[in-house]
Amino acid sequence: MNEKISDQKIVRHYLDRLESAILETKNKYGKLINLIAYNILCSKDDADECENDTYLNVWNSIPPNEPENLKAYCLRISRNLAIKRYRYNSAQKRDNSKQLSLEKIMEECGDIFPERNNVSDENEIKIIINKFLMELP
Repeated sequence: MNEKISDQKIVRHYLDRLESAILETKNKYGKLINLIAYNILCSKDDADECENDTYLNVWNSIPPNEPENLKAYCLRISRNLAIKRYRYNSAQKRDNSKQLSLEKIMEECGDIFPERNNVSDENEIKIIINKFLMELP
C-alpha cells in the first residue's frame, strides 16, 4: 500500500472534511513543502512550523477553494508563509531600542579612542568596526 493517492482524491477528502486529507498531503508533498520553507528561512524549526501552518491553511481554505493542482496550491501557501515568517524575523533585527548612536558611544568611551585628528588610527578603528559588523548574524 505504498501507492500514492491522486490529488483529486485528496481534494475530495478536504471537501468532505476528512482529516485523513492532511496526512495524505503530508505523505505526498510534506518533504517538498518543508524544503520550500527551509530554502527561504534557513531554519529547520521555522520550516517545520511553516509546514504545519501550510496544512492548517490548506484545511481552512478547502472548501471554499477547490484547487486543480494541489501540489502548486500547497507550495504557494508554504512559500507565502515562509516569506511572511522571514519578514517577521528580519523586522525583529531592526529593533532600534537596543541601538546606540555613534555619538553616544564616543561620549561614553571617548577616552579609549585615539584623538580624532590621527587619521591612521581613525582608519584602523573603521576597519575593526566594519569587521565586527560583518560578523554579526
